Amino acid sequence: MVIRDKDLQRIYHVLLYCVRIRIALQKIGQDYDAFISADKFVERDAVCFYLLQMGEMTRSLTEPFKERYNELPWKQMRGLRHN
Repeated sequence: MVIRDKDLQRIYHVLLYCVRIRIALQKIGQDYDAFISADKFVERDAVCFYLLQMGEMTRSLTEPFKERYNELPWKQMRGLRHN
């Protein structure tokens, strides 16, 4: 199977969003109360945005790509954006 460039671009962005989420959570703290704290709204909104984007990116992957890497929870990842 040939991996299409669009698939690689989408996976690159998913990984980039994972890194950005990790950075934001380091600033916020990793417990729920810290996450919903009013003074951390910029970081919290960024995390939510990145999760939505990850769902959008995984939704757009080709079926051959998802079949090749079928051990990943594509449906759940897509569900971050589209329930």
